[in-house]
Amino acid sequence: MTSRIGSRRSDAATILVGSDRPARDTAPRGRKANRHGAFNTGRMLKAAGAGAIGGFAGTLAMNYVQRLWTLAADRKPPESAADHHDARDWQERTEHRNSNEMAAQAFARVVLRRHLTDRELSVAAAVVHFSFGAAVGAFYGMLTESKMVRRRSGVAFGSLLWLAADEIAMPAMGLSDPTWCRPLEMHLQSWSAHLVYGVVAEHVRRGVRQLDRPASATVIP
Repeated sequence: MTSRIGSRRSDAATILVGSDRPARDTAPRGRKANRHGAFNTGRMLKAAGAGAIGGFAGTLAMNYVQRLWTLAADRKPPESAADHHDARDWQERTEHRNSNEMAAQAFARVVLRRHLTDRELSVAAAVVHFSFGAAVGAFYGMLTESKMVRRRSGVAFGSLLWLAADEIAMPAMGLSDPTWCRPLEMHLQSWSAHLVYGVVAEHVRRGVRQLDRPASATVIP
């Protein structure tokens, strides 16, 4: 009799405990998953921010490199709305136009329904140029954090950007002459500027990410 009562109590206790068990087991797993997801999102945002800062710095560096090349070759810089802050010297030297200025004017026609003044264009062309550099840097930063880019090389990054943007996309969009119409020097000037962009962007990105890591961390993505 006593054993029956004891077994019934044991069965009842098992049922009660069993009914609570899923709630106790799934809740922590859910919380862990949420924390894990939030951690990944935060990490990617930080990586994008570091890449954007690197891209901005790389854009500034490539401006000066391209202007130094122009001064060494021609001793006189081309006239440009944003001066050397739009880094299109190679295009202005031969085509006498600037894709950053063209993009800014196209945007103004759609949004403002008018052309920009010279003063407005001097700001807008630089904004287009630096925004593109920062955006590409942010994308690169996220790629490096996602481990899709195993070998991080500023030289490779800059070369790929040069090939994709100046050699393929700009002519395809009508923002520059066909690639095969350019003199060799213009290819080299544009490529060298993008090499500097890539190297500076990678070093700055890596430095910014290092600031966010614990002192004990030794591996820099």
